[in-house]
Amino acid sequence: MLATFCQMWGEYIAGFKSGDPVGVTHMTQMRLMAAEFGLTPSSRSKVKAIIPESNEYDPWDQFD
Repeated sequence: MLATFCQMWGEYIAGFKSGDPVGVTHMTQMRLMAAEFGLTPSSRSKVKAIIPESNEYDPWDQFD
């Protein structure tokens, strides 16, 4: 899905530079994919990070 989003972004930029804008369907698909990756304000608020619980020694703990 990321590769498709990147391809569509490239098509959008190419269309912008050439003055030949992309269609509404193209923009709708890009918006939906952006939401899947948490790239829109509303979808970003739904992204949750889960902190794993572990009792193992972590050498990076000394830098907290």
